[in-house]
Amino acid sequence: MAVKVLIDVGFEPVIGMAQRMGIESPLKPTYSLALGASEVNLLEITSAYGTLAAEGQHVQAHGIRRVLNSAGEVLYEADTTAEQAVDAETAAIMTWMLQGVVSGGTGSRAAIGRPVAGKTGTSENNRDLWFIGYIPQLVVGVWLGNDDSSRTWGASSSAAFTWGQFVSQLLEELPVEEFPPLPQLAGREGTIDAEPVKPGRVTASTASNDDDDRGRWRRCRNRHDDSPAPGVNSSDSGASGGSASGSSGSSGSSSGSSSGGQPASPPAGNDDGGEPVGGDPGGDTADPKPPAPAPVPPKPDPVPALPEPVAPPSQPAPPPVPAPAPE
Repeated sequence: MAVKVLIDVGFEPVIGMAQRMGIESPLKPTYSLALGASEVNLLEITSAYGTLAAEGQHVQAHGIRRVLNSAGEVLYEADTTAEQAVDAETAAIMTWMLQGVVSGGTGSRAAIGRPVAGKTGTSENNRDLWFIGYIPQLVVGVWLGNDDSSRTWGASSSAAFTWGQFVSQLLEELPVEEFPPLPQLAGREGTIDAEPVKPGRVTASTASNDDDDRGRWRRCRNRHDDSPAPGVNSSDSGASGGSASGSSGSSGSSSGSSSGGQPASPPAGNDDGGEPVGGDPGGDTADPKPPAPAPVPPKPDPVPALPEPVAPPSQPAPPPVPAPAPE
């Protein structure tokens, strides 16, 4: 389902939304993006969830608010200007869904007796255990794992439990607040312009993380050869460990959810070993030329007939043995 949504919305709108919400690590425009193939760190993903807690408004994560000198003059002050990254209704819908994770899902051990929204997560072989959760005033992210990225033999519920234990100590000065109510879903239209991925075999042009290279694509044509095709290497989300927390901002409204057509399902992978042909999935591309017919191999020379077998030379008969003389 996640890959289908990615195809219907398009790579660039999804990546743009993630960046507006606080993701700064490079995100590659590939089908596996929907499955977590691009790594982000704990601070980034916690900041992105904070955008949902703040009803769609994003404030750049920072550790120092202001620096003063001995005379009280401001030497540095962080930019805390809020940007409406997601419209408030979309943020409320996401929060409503994420509340279900805690009230009756894999994050139930993060329950603290007040409204909580969040999401658990694991990587291959449970090497990384995640829980990112928030209340209206606060967002906290927890990652559990080993420094050498070895298997933890744990579960993401352990990260949810750690989150609950930590946040429970911060609630004394935070009054109980309710999340915004769920908006009307029937008849709701998308609030971002979708750019559905066109059917066909598409691969990232390079593995580069440069901004200039992002979004460039090449369409591959079939060839009659057995050369291996390039694949998509997916890696797990292994970030720096510990917990990250921050207060959420204020409310607002603008853009957020998606709409689009339903192109054909994506191929399992680029397995044709073809050479790239210019074009991108967002625009028209030239029709590939038909493959040249395979050359007809020459007929083999006829196999010469084997010579007739030659009989071995006959051996002379042994001389007769004379009969013994009578006595």
